[in-house]
Amino acid sequence: MEKRIVVFKIGGELYGVDIATINGIENAKEVTPIPNAVDMIKGVINLRGEVIPIYDLHKKFGKESITKYDDKTKFIVMNIGDMSLGLEVGEVFNISTIDDEQLHMLPVIITNAEENFISSVANIEGDLVAIVNAKMLLKEAEKESLKAAMDNMKDDINK
Repeated sequence: MEKRIVVFKIGGELYGVDIATINGIENAKEVTPIPNAVDMIKGVINLRGEVIPIYDLHKKFGKESITKYDDKTKFIVMNIGDMSLGLEVGEVFNISTIDDEQLHMLPVIITNAEENFISSVANIEGDLVAIVNAKMLLKEAEKESLKAAMDNMKDDINK
C-alpha cells in the first residue's frame, strides 16, 4: 500500500510524517510565548482565527532549537487528539510516495516504550528517513498540561 510522506529536516537529519495526518504546512511566523506551558511548546500562533500551539521538534529530538526563522522554516499543522498542533521544522524537504516495502521497523534494541514516537524508517531515494508517529509525540501528561494552558489562555481572552 502506498503512503505519501512529508519529509522534513531537524538539525540536518531527515524525518517524515504521513501526509494524511497533516492539515497544512505554513511559513514560520512570530510565536507568542505561553506561561507555564509544556517545555517543548514554544508558544502559540494565530492561524486564520485559530490559536495553534507550536511544538519544538528540535528540542524533542535533542537538537539545538531554532532561534531565528528563515524562509525555509515551516510549521507542519496537524491534529493530535482533539487539538491542533504546529510542529516547528527547519525545512520541508519534499513529499514522497512510498510503499510498504520501503518501510522498516526499528530494531527492539533502539526503541523505548516511553519515547516511541518514531514508528519506522523508510529508504527514500537512498536516504533513511525516520517516520514520526504524530499521535505518540506528546506524552499523556504533556497533552493534559497543554490542554489546560490553552483552556486558561482562552478563558483570559474571553474575560
